[in-house]
This record gives sequence, structure tokens and C-alpha cells, in this order.
Amino acid sequence: RKREKIIMGIMFPILRNLKSREFFSELFAAEQKKIEQLLDSLSEKQARQQILIKRIRGIEDSSRHWSAYMTISHLNIVNLGIAGLIRSLGRGKPIDAKIRIEDVKPTSDTGPEALEAFEKTSAILKKSVAGIEDLKTTQTHHHPWFGPLDAKGWHALTAIHMKIHRKQIELIIAGL
Repeated sequence: RKREKIIMGIMFPILRNLKSREFFSELFAAEQKKIEQLLDSLSEKQARQQILIKRIRGIEDSSRHWSAYMTISHLNIVNLGIAGLIRSLGRGKPIDAKIRIEDVKPTSDTGPEALEAFEKTSAILKKSVAGIEDLKTTQTHHHPWFGPLDAKGWHALTAIHMKIHRKQIELIIAGL
């Protein structure tokens, strides 16, 4: 995992600086749509079933035994948190809270309410991004893997994060 963090620590800054706000907004929306389509193909019983998947890049070992609903719940937690973070950074206001991986873990009893909230949390994040004229903010906030990120970095991360967890959902479905 140390090698993965080093590679991601090099590749993510390059990608976030090369690509535009529009690129990351479109990627986020495309991944949201794919995730919704994947979940639409599942029964509630299937979506609640926890499946142990192989480890993929960007997934902590502790996140490998989730259900599709748990994955959506995690995305909801992260999307809402980053939406607030982007708004604050856009206003030039620092955030005192430390981001910890354990604070964004879903509970195992997560159900269809997670999917019902997914469209709303995604919309909140999109609105937060749209409300900031320049995402290259002077104010930053520390990410546990990537260090200090401005609003553009956090926006880029949300799109990549959605893609990683879409792949996770695909693996969960394959394991059903």
C-alpha cells in the first residue's frame, strides 16, 4: 500500500492540474449515473449483501467487505463532507476538523435510504462546486493521503473517488 500511496501522490497532482473543472464535473456526473444504473439492477436483498472483494487501488482493506448500499452510504458521507469543505475553502475560511478514514465508514445495516439520498448528496456537491468562481483557492485543507488540497483538488478527488467506488460496486455485483 505504501507504493500505491507514492504513485497516487505523484499521479493525482498531475491529473488535477492538467484537467479542468468541466472534466471533473463531467466525470463525477457520469460515474453517478453509472452507479445509479448498477444499483437499479439489484434487488434490495442483493444490495444489502456484503461481499468480500479483491483489493483495488484506492480502497482501504477495511472497505473490502461492503454491500452496494454501504458503498453508496460512504459516498453520501464523503460527498456531503467535501461539499461543505469546498464551500468553506471558496469563502477563504479554514476548516478545523481533521479528516479521518474511520469517520467516513458506513454501517452494515445500511439500506435503500442510502440510494434515495445519493442523488441529493451528489446534487449538493455539484451545487457547491458551481457556487465557487475559482476553485484554485488560497485556502487548503489536509487530506490523509494527498496532503493539503485547494477546492480544485477536492473537486478532482470527488470525481476520482466516485470512479473507484463504482468499480467496487461492480466487483460486489460480480460476487453476488
